[in-house]
Amino acid sequence: MIPNDATNIECVKNGSCGPVSDALWNIKYHTDVICVIDDVKPVHRKFLIVIYFLPGLLYLWIGDHTHSLKDLHFAIRSFEDTFVSTLIGDINSNSSDIAKWLSHKINLPALVSCNVSLNSSASLIDLNEKVLKLLNDNGFLQ
Repeated sequence: MIPNDATNIECVKNGSCGPVSDALWNIKYHTDVICVIDDVKPVHRKFLIVIYFLPGLLYLWIGDHTHSLKDLHFAIRSFEDTFVSTLIGDINSNSSDIAKWLSHKINLPALVSCNVSLNSSASLIDLNEKVLKLLNDNGFLQ
């Protein structure tokens, strides 16, 4: 079950960020996930996956581990002149496909931002399953 009382917690896996007490959304989980992104010539690549919860809404950020914007506090609290969305990239089918799939699985609206591209539908399914396992293993779907 997704918690209604989203309290701020520290990033639990790699310790790369601390509590975000003044963020608009609360960081609930932050980890690295290995995902196969090319099923013809397998390439393993690390993704940074961050999950935010609002009452009745899930926001999932999936980024390239090396070239991603890692400071998500900046991303959601930016007072810069340039919109942060330019750092995330264009809306692509990966984002909408994952959002539709995830929304169906968790029975909640889901928003997904990706700054990575997947080369095959098999890779997208693999990423979807890893995200679902991540949510389930950490008690968000019970």
